[in-house]
Amino acid sequence: MVVVDVVAGTFAPFFPDPIATIVSGDGEVVVLATDKGLALFSARAIAMAGRGVPQEQLLHSAQLWNPPPAFTVSVNPRKEWMQMYDEAMRNMRDAFYDPNMHGVDWAATTETYRPLVYKMTHKVRSIHWSPYDRVRVVNADP
Repeated sequence: MVVVDVVAGTFAPFFPDPIATIVSGDGEVVVLATDKGLALFSARAIAMAGRGVPQEQLLHSAQLWNPPPAFTVSVNPRKEWMQMYDEAMRNMRDAFYDPNMHGVDWAATTETYRPLVYKMTHKVRSIHWSPYDRVRVVNADP
């Protein structure tokens, strides 16, 4: 990884071959994934690499986080499917070319088909396509 100063037209090495580099949504934090764990840096500190601050000093400014050996994530499929349904229906409402949805009460339509999501027993084509079938409710082709 190198730091590039586009204004000055210079670049400086920062960290050799991270596994991954992730920048926070607000651009304030940079996470480097390494074989030893995750290193969290202030984006402002990294910018100093191009301004003559020694690389060792910058690397020591990181906060290190080592994931535990047994790292698990619990997923509730029904909640996940419901979130997918809600997001798909919201997306269709927000992106449909007619803000009036051809006169269809979209909130009521969303609630009408919600019980189908609760009846699902496994992820199948219907969780991905069912909301698109609802577009036919407003008499439009997806």
